[in-house]
Amino acid sequence: MSEVIEAVETEEATSAKIAERLKVSAHQIWLAGLGAYAKAEEEGIKAIESLIKEGEDVEVRASEARKETIAKTTELREKANQSIEDIKENLLGSLGKVETVIDQRIEAIINFFGLPSKSDVDELIIKVEELNKAVKALVKAS
Repeated sequence: MSEVIEAVETEEATSAKIAERLKVSAHQIWLAGLGAYAKAEEEGIKAIESLIKEGEDVEVRASEARKETIAKTTELREKANQSIEDIKENLLGSLGKVETVIDQRIEAIINFFGLPSKSDVDELIIKVEELNKAVKALVKAS
């Protein structure tokens, strides 16, 4: 019987060792889980902070890009307006030259046919007005 008792005691000792090992392993697994949770929380905070920093950088770059776009658009608009003004001045200058050429041609045609020019008519009007004044003065004097 002592063999049986000895075998039971050995088995109990072995069971106790196994139970102790299981307890230690379970505790280590629990600690590993807590460590993983703490690490995830720490990494999560770092990840969020990193995302915030990247978001701020993107916001700064977007703002700079917007400012550059506005500056380039303004510059292009000013160049376009200046080009329009230059074209307008050239057209007005050309129109003035065309009018001058047309006036000269009309005057040449009028002179060719012996018709009085505008300046001739203007001189004539002035002389008629002077004559009218002279006649009125004579009428009043008589």
